[in-house]
Amino acid sequence: TERPDDVVAAVKILEGGVDIVVGSIEFGELHRVTRAVHWASRTFLHRIFAKAPVSDPLAGLRVYRVIVLKKAFRDPSEQKPLISAERWAANVEMLGYLAPHARRIVEVPARLHCDLRTRPSRFRPWRTFVELARLPKSLWSSKAEEA
Repeated sequence: TERPDDVVAAVKILEGGVDIVVGSIEFGELHRVTRAVHWASRTFLHRIFAKAPVSDPLAGLRVYRVIVLKKAFRDPSEQKPLISAERWAANVEMLGYLAPHARRIVEVPARLHCDLRTRPSRFRPWRTFVELARLPKSLWSSKAEEA
């Protein structure tokens, strides 16, 4: 539930030459349960999140340059399906596979717009945490660190 004006700002940054734009949300804006999953992920899954190219790999706002996707799909080392996880873990896994193909990754502030929610949340904290724990330790390769 990111604000539409944040999406527009992210696309403008992408048009300026950045390959991946990631929204960065202040933890104070998150719902209590969502904040707990963020905290637990950073604390107990440090092996996965420590080398991430962004401060919050769980953020949902992402904009990718098409060439980054093309490079990832053409990469001979990626013969298996790129994404095997679901929900938040899939978002983290996708960033992990695309980051090595990006020249520049930028974070932008993003704000949540939770008052527009028209249906109950489908967020399941425990299931999300378990999916994140199943991500490979090698998600952030050395190529991602060089980019």
